[in-house]
Amino acid sequence: MFAIANVNNTYSKIIGAVVALVGILGFFMTSPLFGLFGVNTYSNIVHLLGGALVFWKAGKSTNMILGVIALLVGIMGFVPYLSAVTAWLGFNTAFHWLHIAIGVVSLAVYKFAD
Repeated sequence: MFAIANVNNTYSKIIGAVVALVGILGFFMTSPLFGLFGVNTYSNIVHLLGGALVFWKAGKSTNMILGVIALLVGIMGFVPYLSAVTAWLGFNTAFHWLHIAIGVVSLAVYKFAD
């Protein structure tokens, strides 16, 4: 068995790399991404830059900020009038649920890890 020295830092690095990769893949794959997630050029840029920033600033506070932002973006998709913002980014219901899940997990890692 092995132990991860810093769970918050490791989680940030992994989620940042995955989000940046999704941003890159979005430029080369047709929407919906992986047949499920709606994307467009704007969301690809946001995910590429956001993922790189999360990777670069990895740590406990980054997980809290990521969790709050992801949770808010996910919830916005289900609120009338606010859903227009996420629609502009090409998000669909699957993406909203994914953002809610990432938000909850990120906040849990922030609160309970390390």
